[in-house]
Amino acid sequence: MRSLFIILTLYHFSAYSQGFESFNEADKFGIRYNNTPITKAKFDSLAFQDDSVATAYRKKRVYFLNTAGEKIYKTKIDRAETFSSGTAILKKKGSYGAINRDGDIHVPIRSTRRPEKLGVMVAVEYGEDFWTFYDLYGRFGLVERFADSIKFINGWVIVYTNTTRNYHYKDKRFLRKDKVVNGTLDYPAVSAYQGLTAKCMAYKALDCRVIEDYLVVQENNTTTVVHNHENGKIISGPFKEVIINKNTIYGLTDTIQFYHNLVIYSKTGTPLTDDLGLVAIIDNNRSIFEKDSLQFIGDEFGKPLSPFADGFGSLYNGLRIMYKNGRYTYMNDSTYELMPLSWPVIVQKVNTRHSTFNAGRFVGTKLKNFVRRIGNFGRILIGAKTKQLETYNWSTYFEENVEMVEYGRPFYNDYAIVCYYDQADSNSSKPIMLSNKNDLRYNYVHTSGKLLNDNKYIKCREFRNGKAWVYDGYWHIIDTTGIELPEMKFNQMKEDENGYFIVKQEFNYGIVDPYMNLVVPCKYGYLKFKDNHYYEFSGDQRVVYEIPVDE
Repeated sequence: MRSLFIILTLYHFSAYSQGFESFNEADKFGIRYNNTPITKAKFDSLAFQDDSVATAYRKKRVYFLNTAGEKIYKTKIDRAETFSSGTAILKKKGSYGAINRDGDIHVPIRSTRRPEKLGVMVAVEYGEDFWTFYDLYGRFGLVERFADSIKFINGWVIVYTNTTRNYHYKDKRFLRKDKVVNGTLDYPAVSAYQGLTAKCMAYKALDCRVIEDYLVVQENNTTTVVHNHENGKIISGPFKEVIINKNTIYGLTDTIQFYHNLVIYSKTGTPLTDDLGLVAIIDNNRSIFEKDSLQFIGDEFGKPLSPFADGFGSLYNGLRIMYKNGRYTYMNDSTYELMPLSWPVIVQKVNTRHSTFNAGRFVGTKLKNFVRRIGNFGRILIGAKTKQLETYNWSTYFEENVEMVEYGRPFYNDYAIVCYYDQADSNSSKPIMLSNKNDLRYNYVHTSGKLLNDNKYIKCREFRNGKAWVYDGYWHIIDTTGIELPEMKFNQMKEDENGYFIVKQEFNYGIVDPYMNLVVPCKYGYLKFKDNHYYEFSGDQRVVYEIPVDE
């Protein structure tokens, strides 16, 4: 069935050829060109995959014929492939090569591996002194010699080559004769060719990336975007980075500063806007933009979808942290509706060394996002899922020698811990400067926007299985109604590596399991864990609790 399909396909090409067509007489096939017979009906089958050379099969031989019906080359069927795009690949004595439309050896028959072919481009690999090199041939001859590697991507042929250059200079030395320094340096270069087109347009650069149907060429401070079907430049400018979206192209002229200078283009290269900065990409349809020192979430054209704010944070349970006027709240990431409540952003002074670390971490995050975007180009290329970029919780409020203490926490089991500070000024446009962390008080907010209760706890822990630890001078366990569980009042509480809590009342210890049940009353000395058992670390070291096997 497979061989029959191939033969039928060969016949079918005649209907789409430019000038070539077949005719049938006595179960044999002949060739017409522009309605004029150029051969007799003497072939077993025909293939027309080139507009100037026809491929004909008879018995065990293949013939390549020009538009006049003249034979330009013949060989055995198992040594030649169908002529297409100006080339036919040949095999002789275990080595491969190719012929051109004149029947001349277009690619020398020397490669022991079958050449890679894309349109009018042919890449040949051969070994020399334990190294592998590549030659690239176009329709009219050798294009690249001794390439390190060649890739065929979405109609493009990408060639990577290292060029060795000699250098010499004089090293001037005090009170001594100048020293002449000689050496060599390897300069990496990348070339991109439109392999499917008859006229191969080449772009040489430091870096070439293929994104969907676009080629991104980067040379020094200029980046050019070319469409491989339209055979022309879309945009070109001093871009450090280019992002191809569904309907737009982003040109970024700054990738290290807090906000990227952004120009948004249509897919045809028409500038749409240049008054925005790009903070971060959220998904395929939305980004966080900056305009006039404020941020907003917008569609890929830069149209605002959310309220304007000082900044945005991470996304939890469909709710995104939003900062404005020195406070933070949570915003529905789909409807962009804000919670009615907000809480103060709190910072504190730190020493210079600590502040420098935080500044480096912040810039490092920016650089990591830049690298992640580059990686996403490759993931898009192979159809893999792209990685989401990080947003910046505290960039708006960053100052020298200052670190964030409270700036919004994630939701766990529908509740997030929020911070109160009695001296907070709701009209302030800056965060509160804290001098003592002990002044802070906490509570919980539900995803619905309602507080758990009116209490202000010194410490809070996340909800697990509908229960959470709180501290107001003693450690308690509360449920999602805010009610404290009876007989659960401890001086100390510490979670261990098993998810159990070692608790203390007065001078005695007990155990609370991960489900917040008191499984060992506080009546023992210091407790230790070994071999799936908790035992009292004194005297005879008696076992007080064994972790159930199913845990």
